[in-house]
Amino acid sequence: MARSRENLIQVEIYGQRYTLKGSDDRAYVESLAAHVDRRMREIAETTSTVDSLKVAVLAAVNVADEYFRLKLAGESVEDRLQNMSDKVDLLLSEVNDKD
Repeated sequence: MARSRENLIQVEIYGQRYTLKGSDDRAYVESLAAHVDRRMREIAETTSTVDSLKVAVLAAVNVADEYFRLKLAGESVEDRLQNMSDKVDLLLSEVNDKD
């Protein structure tokens, strides 16, 4: 059985160093960490809290909101594509029936 190669990747998020283990590309994992770091710093600047745990929770909710909005938008696009495909299929069957 083949095992995927896991990397240990050092990142810094909100002033703390973390070692992340994963099989994804190093640059991808680093960009994820940078995104989380950026979100935490944005939240820290706009709130009065200095508690890093609260900042992390607020950042997690913010990222989850972003994810769900993008997921819903993607589902909407898929629905529209399916509707268009159904219409094309109907039109093609009408054209074929006329032949």
